[in-house]
Amino acid sequence: MKTVEIITIGDEILTGHTVNTNFAFIGERLTAIDYRVIRETTVGDRPEDIVEAIHDATRRADVVIATGGLGPTHDDITRTAVVRAFGRPLVPNAEARKSLEEFFRVRGRTLDRINEEQALLPEGARAVPNPVGTAAGIHIEEKGRHFYALPGVPAEMRAMITDDIIPFLATLDKPTTTHGVLFTTGIPESTLYETVKPVLDRYPQVKVAFLPGYQGVKIRASASLGSMEESATAVESWKNELRAVLGSAVYSETDEAIEIPIGRMLVDKHAKMAIAESCTGGLIAQRITAIPGSSAYFTHGYVTYANQAKIDLLGVKQETLAQFGAVSEQVARQMAEGAGKKSGADYAVAVTGIAGPDGGTAEKPVGLVYIAIAGGGNTIHRRLMLGNDRDLNRRRAAQAALNLLRKRLLGEE
Repeated sequence: MKTVEIITIGDEILTGHTVNTNFAFIGERLTAIDYRVIRETTVGDRPEDIVEAIHDATRRADVVIATGGLGPTHDDITRTAVVRAFGRPLVPNAEARKSLEEFFRVRGRTLDRINEEQALLPEGARAVPNPVGTAAGIHIEEKGRHFYALPGVPAEMRAMITDDIIPFLATLDKPTTTHGVLFTTGIPESTLYETVKPVLDRYPQVKVAFLPGYQGVKIRASASLGSMEESATAVESWKNELRAVLGSAVYSETDEAIEIPIGRMLVDKHAKMAIAESCTGGLIAQRITAIPGSSAYFTHGYVTYANQAKIDLLGVKQETLAQFGAVSEQVARQMAEGAGKKSGADYAVAVTGIAGPDGGTAEKPVGLVYIAIAGGGNTIHRRLMLGNDRDLNRRRAAQAALNLLRKRLLGEE
């Protein structure tokens, strides 16, 4: 398995003004073709620091990928640092020049002097095509090792990694590692681990990681055996056993949000849905409508934050609010049933709660949420106790509501 080191260049990364999303993208893509990322180094815009980072990385790794500092402005100094690190002068590169001229031509602009400098690459380097921007990447092969310098702009870097670098690197080494993922929701990480531990013990050759988030826990597995076929068989068997143990807690095997399989199930059932939200303030409707084609199954979204809105728009009874309060099982049920009746939808989701940071009491603390689903034969509800963070409470409540809808569509109570 070949090794990779990633160098991120830029003062803005070190100061925290820019989040380093490039590293996550590159690491994921390289892991998928069986390259092992052994280190990530972040350096500022000092040529001597960049040169040192390049020297250190090229001694350790088979492949080094640096991002940042390839633009046309005064602070884009990576090209100069690469020249110093490899002892290669800058020379005109025909491919980089041709790409630059075409970029400016299609935009009706004239190639100026400052951009012309981007057509200069270290002697012997290959220009990595940039289909999005002006700065060509730099690829230097030396003593069997490969060094890349790419722009730090995420859209440009991603296109170059996807279109050029990954296809090339995939030809250098025959992979034997296979990966598999299961996306779960509605079950805490500790409970999840205890549930699946017997399966993990039966597959010591499969390396497993639990990656929790507010939407659930991603279980990622990888196996690197004698051949790709052996690895794939081990991972597939592992996935099948975990699915059998976890049941409906698994909602996907691909990196898709839970609202996508919900949409597929609604379409298969020829069913419509509506949403009534209080504390989530439209988050659930936003997630549903972010999916292309959701108009085929989504009809109405009610954001009934005030009690009077619950009465006027959903038909919640005044006496129910007076007796039990807006944050209660009874109100959640009436919200869901009212949304279903008003919209004519087959399924209706309702959420009411205390997101915080204020508004809680001893009886109803911050983080208390009630969810109800009307449809499928009856109305069901769940009571949740979340945390003290308003944003997380809203997002977790939205996820829990969608998961309860998914389970109802599967026929579960």
